[in-house]
Amino acid sequence: MSAQHIFKRLMLFACLSCQLVMLPMTTAAASEQQQGGTLPVSAPKREPQQAPAGKAAGSLRHTAEYQAYRDLLHKAVLQTGTPERFNYSSDVPQTGTRVKDVVRRSSFDGSRLLYEAFIRYPELLPELRQLRDSFVAIANSGRLATLSDDEQLAYWLNLHNLLVIDMLAHRYPLKHLQALYQGEQAWLHQPLIMVAGTSLSLADIKFGKVLPLAKGRTEVIYGFYEGYISAPSIRSEPFDSRNLAKALQDNAVEFINTSRGSYPEYGTSFRVSTFYQRHQAFFPFFPDDLKPHLQKYLASSEQAVLARVQHIDVDISDWRIADLYGTVRSGIDMTQGAGLELDGRVVQSIRSKVKSKLVLSDKQKYQLKMLQRRQRLANGNVEIIDLPAEPDASATK
Repeated sequence: MSAQHIFKRLMLFACLSCQLVMLPMTTAAASEQQQGGTLPVSAPKREPQQAPAGKAAGSLRHTAEYQAYRDLLHKAVLQTGTPERFNYSSDVPQTGTRVKDVVRRSSFDGSRLLYEAFIRYPELLPELRQLRDSFVAIANSGRLATLSDDEQLAYWLNLHNLLVIDMLAHRYPLKHLQALYQGEQAWLHQPLIMVAGTSLSLADIKFGKVLPLAKGRTEVIYGFYEGYISAPSIRSEPFDSRNLAKALQDNAVEFINTSRGSYPEYGTSFRVSTFYQRHQAFFPFFPDDLKPHLQKYLASSEQAVLARVQHIDVDISDWRIADLYGTVRSGIDMTQGAGLELDGRVVQSIRSKVKSKLVLSDKQKYQLKMLQRRQRLANGNVEIIDLPAEPDASATK
């Protein structure tokens, strides 16, 4: 099956995502603007690496495989705005309403991927697997050896993230991912692909391929998408040597300045995600060099808090999958079509070709409302459907 055919099939993502949140198609330029660090933070600017002697100054970004992956990300990723800390307690419905999910500080942080589409359109699963295999074929072709280190680094980050998307899509709906990364049979160490006759796991890619190419650049860890909330976001554009430095910096700023990545306990301590502990190999003197690393990207308003603490607590963990709404459900059959019904009203996108309805529970509507609130910060001109207010206690009796 050709990559062009995959492009057409992945257009189904656009239909579903537009119906749910009425978002325009995300362009690479808009994505870069959305994720750009608007905080008073600066990191050393790093120009794209020049290809060393004997290596072609080429790029994979124009290949059919990258175009297919780009199309997938453009259609399936929802960016949720510039980094900002929120206290969601005022938005949590009072006791007695139908919405009773526990809301954490990190509940609506980070970008989301529309895993729901793989349940609605299971025929996309073998095509996603084929896209994954086409990426693996690049490494088996021997072409990587002719590219610059940064282009190789971008490739391995993309392949890692595509493997994660593929694995989660085949297991979805799966709400908590801790067992996948820390269980007795964690997939992190399971062989997933064959490259040059050698089986590779996610850990092999991270520590055997990316770590040597990183050459001391700790910001490379922000290129690893792992699918759960308290890990770096998936971007809506593949990595390549041209955008790598800025993309990693933007991801670092976004992650550190939201409560899923770090959180200042004013006057007492400074907390960070356990993601850092699992990637301590990228820090030569972990945990001593974690503090200066955070200082490079942390907002100026919180620098004083970080400077005062003597010890950083590595204890933030939110293992819930970073999907849109599918695992926040209550007896809802997700296989029943692709419309959006709110209070008896069916909202159809004019761009949609799907005619059947999807009835969302109150929990799902609340999840979407909060994600939409975050998305408004990314682009004030985005047209978003107003969701109904949370039902009060009297309405549910």
